[in-house]
Amino acid sequence: MASFNVAPKDYSKALKWFQIAFDKHKDYGSLYWFAIMHRDGLGVKKDLNKAKELFTIAAENGVKEALAALDRNQAK
Repeated sequence: MASFNVAPKDYSKALKWFQIAFDKHKDYGSLYWFAIMHRDGLGVKKDLNKAKELFTIAAENGVKEALAALDRNQAK
């Protein structure tokens, strides 16, 4: 999976492109990054419920990192 280094001023662009990647191409990896942004409040209001929802969808569609993120959050 690709790794993204996004400067704070680019969070809105990142959100836009992750959303486009998912909407147009069903790229579940981008949904994982979208979930991270919601979990950490990067460019959006921090929303742990939304992050969990997005991680779950990504995990159900084969994104191993999303499954790991869910497992880490369950352990807390």
